[in-house]
Amino acid sequence: MSAKTDKVYLSIKNLPSLTHLSFYSSSTIDDNFVRKLLDQVTHIQQLLLGGILCYFNLDYLVNLRILSLNGTIDEKFNSKLFKNLRKQLEVIKIRLNNTDEEKTLLKLFNGYKFSYLVNLSIEFLDMYRLKKNFLNRLPKTSQLNISYCKIRGIDYDSFSNMKQLICLNLSRNRIVYIEENAFSKLKNLQTLDLSDNVLTKVDRKFIGLGNSVEVKIEKS
Repeated sequence: MSAKTDKVYLSIKNLPSLTHLSFYSSSTIDDNFVRKLLDQVTHIQQLLLGGILCYFNLDYLVNLRILSLNGTIDEKFNSKLFKNLRKQLEVIKIRLNNTDEEKTLLKLFNGYKFSYLVNLSIEFLDMYRLKKNFLNRLPKTSQLNISYCKIRGIDYDSFSNMKQLICLNLSRNRIVYIEENAFSKLKNLQTLDLSDNVLTKVDRKFIGLGNSVEVKIEKS
């Protein structure tokens, strides 16, 4: 460890009021650097990892509420890293880079219940159908963004367990069909964004939407 790196760790440790940290991959920043630095700031509330593969445990960040992972998940990612975080995270934002990440992501959200997660954003996911088992452990989520993906269809029970959902963004996909009553169980839904898909119009009654729900379907 260099003297310069030692100074960075010491400086961070002496900032007890620090609540937000962002890391982007570079020639001097890697997962080892990040891991050691985070050991000094277990009190942070918001963390962004950009291009740094997340192979290390984050469970000791007991105050973490917002987590952003940009291109940091691959086939070696261990979903057990979220074993305790799932009980405290309120916001998760994930941007994917390749198709190998899909199975890992599905395992993450299907395997654990995120008790307090209110906002989930996932972009660039190669998933042709949105199935129930992908979203069945998110009981408190009120805002869901799954955009810039390759989703072609929405199944009837895709959102059946998301009773608190208020805003649903499915824009910039390739949606060509929505099954009957796909949204009928979303009694609290206020906004549905289907813009920039293949669909150009929807039958509210057929897909289970009330007249009070704002629907966006235009192309940019």
